[in-house]
Amino acid sequence: MEVVQASMYREQLNAYLSSRMQTIAPNLTTMVGEQIGARLIQKAGSLLSLAKYPSSTVQILGAEKALFRALKQRQNTPKYGILYNAQVVSKAPQQNKGTMSRVLAAKTSLSARIDSFGETDNSAALEYRNVAEARLKQFEEGLTYGKTGNARGAASQVAPRGGFQQRGGFQRGGFSGGRGGPRVERGGRF
Repeated sequence: MEVVQASMYREQLNAYLSSRMQTIAPNLTTMVGEQIGARLIQKAGSLLSLAKYPSSTVQILGAEKALFRALKQRQNTPKYGILYNAQVVSKAPQQNKGTMSRVLAAKTSLSARIDSFGETDNSAALEYRNVAEARLKQFEEGLTYGKTGNARGAASQVAPRGGFQQRGGFQRGGFSGGRGGPRVERGGRF
């Protein structure tokens, strides 16, 4: 009898949480779900406080104890906190969970700002979620980007990434004799 009552109470709480989160923070709910969104708001103190946090703080929210222990002992800091339980991060391969957590934290931070400062439409969060899921799909296909922005991996031939292309006429090492520009001397210390 108590198990049935506890189960019914849990269902009522879930329904209440879903309705409140859809009302208060529809974009945040779309990005990470009701429970994780509520835990983020609870850790931050309010939706406004969460909106003021940079995405790096949102990423490790919930791992404060591990963060300060790592700083004290001069070890590596944690890559994820509450967001580790998000569906997008849990689907990622182990070596890419940190990157997915960072991507999700960036989009979650933007979603919290949209919710906090007025919009009730969750179309932006749907777009952000699609971006995060596209990044996850890239990891599944083996496509990653290095520090230079160039694609690496098995699928790098399939999907080239647009980026900066150097125009003709520019030479490294300064301007080539034009007026008005600084003169760069070669062979010097700087």
